[in-house]
Amino acid sequence: GGGSGIGLAGARELVKAGARVVISGRTEKTLREAETQLKALGDAEATVLDVADKKQVAQAARELLARHGRCDVLVNSAGMNVPKRLYKDLTPDDWDKVIGINLNGALYCTTAVLPAMRSQKGGLVINISSWLGRWIGYLGGVAYGASKHALATITHHLNLEEGMHGIRGCVIYPGE
Repeated sequence: GGGSGIGLAGARELVKAGARVVISGRTEKTLREAETQLKALGDAEATVLDVADKKQVAQAARELLARHGRCDVLVNSAGMNVPKRLYKDLTPDDWDKVIGINLNGALYCTTAVLPAMRSQKGGLVINISSWLGRWIGYLGGVAYGASKHALATITHHLNLEEGMHGIRGCVIYPGE
């Protein structure tokens, strides 16, 4: 989710602060444009990745760790919603798409870098949720709301289970 929106804005700030940043996303054209913007500011690269595909995520993490040797901060900002989001229209396939990217993608990315964070005795996972992940809202729909609420739960468990390894997590709840 680093090629546009909140993910790209966060990547810009991290690059400006001196971090080496690797962004990912599903759309190569969008990613290359974002990569060009970020490289003008500092050390950045992009990789095409569908976070809903756990095999792609595992491979991307292996490549990233082989190239850079560590992962200090993971920002899970990939997110999507579907037009037909209310119970009266929602299909199981649309549910799976939303949960696959918004929730499973964050879990796959986190578990892919956790071993490296444990071995380096530290790391930070930032999960980008939504105002609708904190409060129930009609217009977001059931799949989006469920996925964004669940990000808080996986983050709390990360803190409970991995804090002893110097790994911490936080959830950000942006509004519109």
